[in-house]
Amino acid sequence: TDKWTAHLVALLDQLNATGNNNNGSRPPLVVFDIDETSLDNWPYFEAHDYALDPPSWSVWQLNGSAAALAGTLSLYRALYAHGGRAAFITGRS
Repeated sequence: TDKWTAHLVALLDQLNATGNNNNGSRPPLVVFDIDETSLDNWPYFEAHDYALDPPSWSVWQLNGSAAALAGTLSLYRALYAHGGRAAFITGRS
């Protein structure tokens, strides 16, 4: 992930230096998936014998129990530090 962060920072720096930041209208946007890309849900699955139990899964989600994955968090922070934006998508209901 350090490679991706370095690549993103270099690209954002280049866009910012040339003023060619999406034709000057908006900062670049990176789209992140939530589960197992941005958030680590493995502790939930390990505790539930690798099965999804809808009632306990809902509690897990609502409690914000999942930790951010370090690599994605690093990428996200670099994105914002260099003028980018983020959007998060999910299949959660």
